Amino acid sequence: MAKDDRKFLNNKSMYLHNIRSLFIDDNNEVSLCKILWYDFDKTTSTMDYAVRMTKEGCAPWTIVSANEQISGRGTQGRTWFSPGGKGLWISVVLPPPLKAEYLSNLSILAAQALIQSFKEFTELKFEIKHPNDVTINGRKIAGILLESSTIDTKVLFVVIGMGVNFQQSIKDFEREGLSDATSFLIETGSVPDREQLIKSFLRNFKPVYEKSMLKAGDINI
Repeated sequence: MAKDDRKFLNNKSMYLHNIRSLFIDDNNEVSLCKILWYDFDKTTSTMDYAVRMTKEGCAPWTIVSANEQISGRGTQGRTWFSPGGKGLWISVVLPPPLKAEYLSNLSILAAQALIQSFKEFTELKFEIKHPNDVTINGRKIAGILLESSTIDTKVLFVVIGMGVNFQQSIKDFEREGLSDATSFLIETGSVPDREQLIKSFLRNFKPVYEKSMLKAGDINI
């Protein structure tokens, strides 16, 4: 582990499982993109940790994930049910977009990329429930959370978080009072490979984000 990486690991409430470099082919090109991935056994919230990292100078596209979140965050102050080993709980530090007004399109761009990645694992149809949920058969299987800071029109940082339900059973959701939620296991009988889904999402999302958010011009959704 490099010295610069250790400065992000001074919170004793975090239980780091692994830190490594993730290589993805950038938009199916020959060149590879190297991304730093902090993978925790348990944390309070990957969003909280990723936001703190932005303030300490981490590189764009840094990933923070956890096997379990103690207090995973949903929209409007809600808690995201994040039991150990039963989903993908992940936050990604993004390079700030060129204009603050672009942020309004970010959740939809991410949802579209996530659905595209899901298609690599199943032929079932997924839909976007505006503004930040992905559903299947009318029930939520994934959610997207955005946190950013701006001054006037300048974006200081932006982090996007995602929760994808993998292995929860119907009883798991019933115990939490989440009758509108579902998982890959419930819908397909199988579970995506965690690392492969992360790589697929980045392959689908990164080039679209860089083209739409980091360059001047209109955004087409």
